[in-house]
Amino acid sequence: MTRQPAPAAAPIAVAAFLALAGCGAADATTTSTAGAAPASADLRVGLLEWQIATSSAALSAGVDRLTVTNTGTTAHDLHVSGPGLHAHTPLLAPGGTATLTITTRAGTTLTLSCEVTGHEEAGMHTTLRIAR
Repeated sequence: MTRQPAPAAAPIAVAAFLALAGCGAADATTTSTAGAAPASADLRVGLLEWQIATSSAALSAGVDRLTVTNTGTTAHDLHVSGPGLHAHTPLLAPGGTATLTITTRAGTTLTLSCEVTGHEEAGMHTTLRIAR
């Protein structure tokens, strides 16, 4: 039988991720989907059974950098899609980190999801608004 974490543990784990994600952990993998322009916004994304947590509910239009960390106990990936945009990280082992640099358009909405079989259906998806 697989042991599931207590429901109260998930918000605490996500809060800890968002507080610590920017504290100098080295990137295990880097994936870039845009040119070398400086990022207009930085967003931290945490992957945890069975949710995706972001450090903000919205991004600025333009070149944005997403730092993705698997804070869960099983492998996850992140797929980002929206108008004219499809980007993804490689499969990340627990503790793994990847960076996505994407170009976004004002007034659109991105969908973030884990494409590991069954993970999206279990709740690993969210949306992210791109400010006007």
